[in-house]
Amino acid sequence: MGKEKLKANYRRVYEIYGIDPRDHSYNIHHIVMKREVKSGLMKNFDVNKISNLIPLLKEDHAKLHKRIDLMEHYHGGTAKKKKKRRKR
Repeated sequence: MGKEKLKANYRRVYEIYGIDPRDHSYNIHHIVMKREVKSGLMKNFDVNKISNLIPLLKEDHAKLHKRIDLMEHYHGGTAKKKKKRRKR
Protein backbone atom coordinates (compact mmCIF):
# COMPACT_ATOMS: atom_id res chain seq x y z
CA MET A 1 0.00 0.00 0.00
CA GLY A 2 1.40 3.37 -1.02
CA LYS A 3 1.82 6.36 1.25
CA GLU A 4 -1.02 8.25 -0.40
CA LYS A 5 -3.44 5.36 0.17
CA LEU A 6 -2.28 5.07 3.79
CA LYS A 7 -2.78 8.79 4.40
CA ALA A 8 -6.24 8.56 2.80
CA ASN A 9 -7.12 5.70 5.17
CA TYR A 10 -5.90 7.73 8.16
CA ARG A 11 -8.00 10.73 7.05
CA ARG A 12 -11.03 8.46 6.58
CA VAL A 13 -10.63 7.01 10.09
CA TYR A 14 -10.51 10.50 11.58
CA GLU A 15 -13.61 11.38 9.56
CA ILE A 16 -15.50 8.28 10.77
CA TYR A 17 -14.79 9.18 14.39
CA GLY A 18 -15.63 12.87 13.86
CA ILE A 19 -12.08 14.12 14.52
CA ASP A 20 -10.43 16.88 12.54
CA PRO A 21 -7.42 15.31 10.73
CA ARG A 22 -5.44 18.48 11.50
CA ASP A 23 -5.90 17.95 15.26
CA HIS A 24 -2.42 16.90 16.32
CA SER A 25 -3.49 15.60 19.72
CA TYR A 26 -4.44 12.23 18.15
CA ASN A 27 -2.46 9.33 16.69
CA ILE A 28 -3.69 6.36 14.70
CA HIS A 29 -3.28 2.98 16.42
CA HIS A 30 -3.12 -0.32 14.53
CA ILE A 31 -5.26 -2.87 16.38
CA VAL A 32 -3.30 -5.72 14.81
CA MET A 33 0.20 -4.29 14.85
CA LYS A 34 2.70 -4.45 12.01
CA ARG A 35 5.18 -6.47 14.04
CA GLU A 36 2.54 -9.17 14.59
CA VAL A 37 2.16 -9.58 10.83
CA LYS A 38 5.93 -9.56 10.30
CA SER A 39 6.41 -12.22 12.97
CA GLY A 40 3.90 -14.49 11.23
CA LEU A 41 1.06 -14.35 13.76
CA MET A 42 -1.30 -12.92 11.17
CA LYS A 43 -0.50 -14.00 7.62
CA ASN A 44 -1.72 -12.07 4.58
CA PHE A 45 -3.35 -9.39 6.75
CA ASP A 46 -3.40 -5.76 5.60
CA VAL A 47 -2.61 -3.83 8.78
CA ASN A 48 -3.44 -0.51 7.13
CA LYS A 49 -7.09 -1.35 6.43
CA ILE A 50 -9.59 1.15 7.81
CA SER A 51 -11.14 -1.58 9.96
CA ASN A 52 -7.77 -2.10 11.71
CA LEU A 53 -7.17 1.57 12.55
CA ILE A 54 -8.44 3.59 15.52
CA PRO A 55 -7.62 7.13 16.65
CA LEU A 56 -6.27 7.55 20.18
CA LEU A 57 -5.08 10.56 22.11
CA LYS A 58 -1.29 10.73 21.95
CA GLU A 59 -0.89 10.22 25.72
CA ASP A 60 -3.20 7.18 25.69
CA HIS A 61 -1.45 5.78 22.61
CA ALA A 62 1.95 6.03 24.31
CA LYS A 63 0.62 4.41 27.51
CA LEU A 64 -0.96 1.59 25.51
CA HIS A 65 2.25 0.79 23.64
CA LYS A 66 4.27 0.93 26.84
CA ARG A 67 1.89 -1.56 28.40
CA ILE A 68 1.92 -3.81 25.31
CA ASP A 69 5.73 -3.82 25.27
CA LEU A 70 5.80 -4.80 28.95
CA MET A 71 3.30 -7.62 28.36
CA GLU A 72 5.25 -8.96 25.39
CA HIS A 73 8.46 -8.85 27.38
CA TYR A 74 6.82 -10.74 30.25
CA HIS A 75 5.31 -13.37 27.93
CA GLY A 76 8.48 -13.83 25.91
CA GLY A 77 7.49 -11.73 22.92
CA THR A 78 9.70 -9.44 20.93
CA ALA A 79 9.41 -6.21 22.88
CA LYS A 80 11.67 -3.35 22.01
CA LYS A 81 14.66 -3.09 24.30
CA LYS A 82 15.71 0.19 25.80
CA LYS A 83 18.89 1.54 24.34
CA LYS A 84 21.57 2.55 26.78
CA ARG A 85 22.57 6.15 26.56
CA ARG A 86 26.14 6.74 25.67
CA LYS A 87 28.07 8.75 28.24
CA ARG A 88 29.75 11.85 26.94
